[in-house]
Amino acid sequence: MKISTEDIATLDAMLDILLVEQTMIPQDIQNEEHFSGQNWDFIVTEFNRLMYYFEYFGCAWCKTPGPRELTSEIRVNSRTANFKASGGFDVAFKSLLEQQQHQAVIEEKERNEGRLAKWQVKTFWWFFIFGLIGLVYGIYDGLFKTQKIDAAIEEVRKAQKESFKQIEILKRNKESNSTSGNNVSSDTIQASK
Repeated sequence: MKISTEDIATLDAMLDILLVEQTMIPQDIQNEEHFSGQNWDFIVTEFNRLMYYFEYFGCAWCKTPGPRELTSEIRVNSRTANFKASGGFDVAFKSLLEQQQHQAVIEEKERNEGRLAKWQVKTFWWFFIFGLIGLVYGIYDGLFKTQKIDAAIEEVRKAQKESFKQIEILKRNKESNSTSGNNVSSDTIQASK
């Protein structure tokens, strides 16, 4: 709902007239500042346009022209005096503007949440599939790698045992060579004397 500050002043002036006279028709406002110097068609059209705001805020009873009535009419209702006491159209439009701004913020937030939810739905399945592939690979790797590692450890132990055996054999050969060499050297020493 767009309205100018001049319209708010005119509506408040019309509200003052309505509170005094209890009923208002276009002829009652033709001498007001907003309407002075205007032709009758403009006054009636503008009166009907401004009458919509009275009806929208519920601060007066409004009657549009019909087949039997020639002019529009605005009458006081039970909320008119309270509406004026609470600040009139100036406060009402400020409140309405705040509500519209708040609604715009909420709509923007919902729009952003909708985009985020859409993004999450699109990426969820890709990450889920990637996670499943990683899980399967991890299980496969865990089961079969441990068997391979166990087999490799066994091979290392066998090689270690084999090398220990060869070392023992080499030590025995060395000891047997050194003992037989000592005998020869002691024999040669005794023979040379």
